[in-house]
Amino acid sequence: MLKKILFVLSNFKSLYFIYYILLTNFLSRKIHNQCIYIKKEFEKKILKKRFNYFWFLKNIPFIVFFIKDKNNVKKILEIGSYEGLSSNFFLSCYDRSFLYCVDPFIEPNKENYNQNFLTTEKNFDYNLKDLSSRFKKVKKRSNDFFRELSEKEKFDIIFIDGAHDSVSVYFDAKNSWKYLKREGYLIFDDFFCNEFKKGNNPIDGIDKFLKDIKRNYKILGLYSQLIILKL
Repeated sequence: MLKKILFVLSNFKSLYFIYYILLTNFLSRKIHNQCIYIKKEFEKKILKKRFNYFWFLKNIPFIVFFIKDKNNVKKILEIGSYEGLSSNFFLSCYDRSFLYCVDPFIEPNKENYNQNFLTTEKNFDYNLKDLSSRFKKVKKRSNDFFRELSEKEKFDIIFIDGAHDSVSVYFDAKNSWKYLKREGYLIFDDFFCNEFKKGNNPIDGIDKFLKDIKRNYKILGLYSQLIILKL
């Protein structure tokens, strides 16, 4: 927790981030007690699938805790799918939903994933093959996807985990907001990512975006991810 607080301070961001770090940390025991079983059950479901990285798993109890109205989640958008671990989770947890998976399956500039993205895409296809009727794979950059998306489309959850530079995060958030339902959830992954020069990390794009939408949102939780509710 201290590292997260120091990260916010070192990037000269608003103290309200620190408040939500402290609040989420205070709730963390309750969150794990109530929701850890869902993570464990999900881990059993994916034993025979092809995942090389399991970064997303630690987020599951928090997402389940903060997004409680699972029966009302009908449509989800995921920007950045990688091997499909988060895709599998969303379709497993929100079992009445349809998921759009947007990913060009090209390694983002200045980000090293230690994996050939041809392999990444093959793993994604394999890991989602038993769920083919419930998702749509969109092999495009997010800007191109949003440019072609009908204005009538609205999503209950949008998960942003594409390119991590501040500009990409900002525009993914700005574009997503237009298509997020009122009372919908926007999830930013890797809030504390520090792979780029100061001023060009996800926190910078997120902070700029939140200032744009003023107080038309409510922060629900801030751990490794940030979850906000659209008001």
